[in-house]
Amino acid sequence: FNCSLFAYGQTGSGKSYSMIGYGVNRGIVPIACDELFQQIQHKKDSTIVCKR
Repeated sequence: FNCSLFAYGQTGSGKSYSMIGYGVNRGIVPIACDELFQQIQHKKDSTIVCKR
């Protein structure tokens, strides 16, 4: 999995809130991390093969 997040905007426009969140209002970073680890857990039983 590869991922990039970029927040751009005027000072005070809510970038940190959107990215991290506050209290029970989670931002995109914790939500994305939870989803990523759930996907990894679901694929844990899968076999991964790397070839050159």
